[in-house]
Amino acid sequence: MAMVRLLGWHWEFLPSFLAKLVPGVDLVPFWTLAVANVWRKAKRDADVAALSKQPALPER
Repeated sequence: MAMVRLLGWHWEFLPSFLAKLVPGVDLVPFWTLAVANVWRKAKRDADVAALSKQPALPER
């Protein structure tokens, strides 16, 4: 719930939650991978938004 509260709902969290229910699978850091993936996508979206707000170059 804390991850959803901090980062919002993302489908990447669902496999991480299900992996916690299976014994032995929780040895792989699925939560860390899910958060890193969400962060990477958010950063990419922010970069795209910043690029779209830049003024166009003047035509010659």
